Amino acid sequence: MHRRWWCLVLRSPRVVICTVLLVSLVALSVYMIREDNVRESEKTPKRVLSNNEQQLEAKKTNQDAKHVVELEKGKISLLSDDSKAREQAHMAKQHDRSREREDVSREREDVSREKNNVHAAKPETKTENRGSVINIYFALTSVNFNRNELFSRFCKSLLRHTRSHLRIHAVVDKSGQNAVRQSIPTGTTEWGSTTDVQLYNVDDVSKQAAPLIESLRDHFSAGQRSYYHDSIFFLPVALHHVLSDSIKKIIVLDTDMEFRADIASLYALFEQFTPSNIMGLAHEQQPVYRHVFYMHRQDNPGTLVGAPPPNGLTGFNSGCVLMDLDKMRQSDLYKQAIQGAMVKSLAEKYQFKGHLGDQDFYSLLSLDHSEIFYVLSCTWNRQLCVWWRDHGYKNVFDEYHNCTGNVSLYHGNCNTPIPPENG
Repeated sequence: MHRRWWCLVLRSPRVVICTVLLVSLVALSVYMIREDNVRESEKTPKRVLSNNEQQLEAKKTNQDAKHVVELEKGKISLLSDDSKAREQAHMAKQHDRSREREDVSREREDVSREKNNVHAAKPETKTENRGSVINIYFALTSVNFNRNELFSRFCKSLLRHTRSHLRIHAVVDKSGQNAVRQSIPTGTTEWGSTTDVQLYNVDDVSKQAAPLIESLRDHFSAGQRSYYHDSIFFLPVALHHVLSDSIKKIIVLDTDMEFRADIASLYALFEQFTPSNIMGLAHEQQPVYRHVFYMHRQDNPGTLVGAPPPNGLTGFNSGCVLMDLDKMRQSDLYKQAIQGAMVKSLAEKYQFKGHLGDQDFYSLLSLDHSEIFYVLSCTWNRQLCVWWRDHGYKNVFDEYHNCTGNVSLYHGNCNTPIPPENG
């Protein structure tokens, strides 16, 4: 009977479905009861902690928190100290940079002061700093390619051999101004010398010097169309008048020269001047004045005028002249000489008619007033021209031209090539 009922149940779909649903509900209930028990078991340890255990747990939590805070404070402190060190180092660097900027600023100010004097049209007025500044004068006009090359070599040789502060006074036209700017750097050079440049317009200076040199040109040039009739060849005679009174001493140079020694050694020769010496020159190293004074020599056999060294009155070469401008300004004799009357008297006495500009003036004046001249060594103006050897004076030429000693300054006069420095 039971088997028959079970079979009837299984054959009825509704009964099957209801049975399945009933079993599913029972299983779901059992599962949910178990999940609730698990959750309750997880919560139970916290709930069953005693008051003491809760206090200990809270204390431990506070200690852990305090320890974390202390660690964080330590880190902050270390970071703070490190930041302070970095900040101090940064401030030190900033201070050093500030000092460097101040030094650079001072140097720029010094250079700026020097540049203010460059290319000025009038003579400088600041007082010369004796012993630290060497004043140099030259004239440079009508500069063509060849002359510019000669001038460039002159400048390099001058600057290469010295560490001195050079103050250049240059009488120029437009071409000369360009050549000076190309060949003479302002400030400290690559060789360690220092330069500043003052340019003078040749026309302005010639007008300023005209009252002093007009009376000389007729005696020391071969006519108005001659090369040496130009005022520029007489300007050195009037430098004491043209340049500022603050300039006490100056070296006058031709630009067809090259140095082989420090110009400071040349400048030091001012210290050897006697109280009566107002300028220093080397003797002419050709029989130029043997020829120029030939009439006087004919009328005065045995005269020393125009005779060779060491005893002859050979005359001077003006390629290099040391001028004590202070003494020139104060010398009554020199003032009389450039006024004209004395020169005229000397020219008549020695039957003299020159053609070499200021060089003739010095040579003629030295015949009666040798005391105002300091004689430079031939090595400080080693003249290379040999023109007169081939024009009637071969037999006596070497008596004038010989020069012993190490050459300090070459002079390539009459376009004579100067030997290379390493030659």
